[in-house]
Amino acid sequence: AGVAGTAREAGLAGVAGVAGVDDPGIEAVVSGDVVHLDLAGRSVAFKVASAPDVDRAALAARARKPAGGDGGTGPSEVLAPMPGSVLTIHVTTGQPVEAGDPILTVEAMKMEHVVVSPIAGRVADLRVRPAEQVARGQVLAVVEP
Repeated sequence: AGVAGTAREAGLAGVAGVAGVDDPGIEAVVSGDVVHLDLAGRSVAFKVASAPDVDRAALAARARKPAGGDGGTGPSEVLAPMPGSVLTIHVTTGQPVEAGDPILTVEAMKMEHVVVSPIAGRVADLRVRPAEQVARGQVLAVVEP
């Protein structure tokens, strides 16, 4: 069951303020992660999204990285930091790389993000192709020390 009241009572004063509306006639009904805003007899539903966890891929990559960084003996997986499309691949399989060298570029909503090698070594595996859609945290490449 939801809670009905004005937008301000529902804790949505910021939503009404963004639109430049401070009208006590705006009603809000909150049910779980859906908010229904009612104005002049019209109801519009909005799903309230949780804040994005942009650090999850970095934390997962750090957890997979061998102890000691460059001194480790195992391979390091290069993960997608965000969902998007592979725009450019900057390396080939077998190519030597230094820590921080670009591996590929991912594009999401017209923003480009260069994904770099976490360690010095050689590219052991490229698991994506240009124009391929990737998910956050997906393994894009493997770099061996």
